[in-house]
Amino acid sequence: MNYRIIGIFTVMIVAFTAMAVTAFADEPTEEDSAGGYYLAKYEGSQLAREDIAKVKAGLIVLMDETNAFGCVYETGGDDPHKSGGEVSAHGWWIKKSDKCPSRADVAVWLQTAWCNDFGCQWITISFNKDRIRPGRGRGRRVTARHECHSNEWTFYRNMVDVDIPGVIDPPNRVYKIEQVQCRPPGPSYPG
Repeated sequence: MNYRIIGIFTVMIVAFTAMAVTAFADEPTEEDSAGGYYLAKYEGSQLAREDIAKVKAGLIVLMDETNAFGCVYETGGDDPHKSGGEVSAHGWWIKKSDKCPSRADVAVWLQTAWCNDFGCQWITISFNKDRIRPGRGRGRRVTARHECHSNEWTFYRNMVDVDIPGVIDPPNRVYKIEQVQCRPPGPSYPG
């Protein structure tokens, strides 16, 4: 066995891992730090930039039409946005065929990018689920919200899932990503 090749390969893996960790890591501040995790900075949130690139490339779905055993429906969500002293996001479903029931379970995850020395990940800071009628207006959407700690720009992601009761439907989810001038208080653990 050629130990020189193995040694070179090992050095390459270690170097690549170190580069990957520094590419994702932003510097924490005392205020944002919580259990070794901290909020990704507006200027340097690699995770959010990667997801935005995936949206533009069509790899992350912004609106999805699904067929669940003849029930054709669309999953929808809006961009995370500031509302009063909170950041909020909504999710809904739109019925596209007569074979759909009158209500569906809509789940909304409001997430923000949190980082540590090993990289960044989306952390859910608010979740809400309800069985609602189809449509987009008041009373026909589910809201996830979280209080603002300061007015610093922060990346948020809205993740929406629709489940038709009693039907096995595909696990499609819709994602919306936006920068909002609202920084949440830090969690006590990464979740």
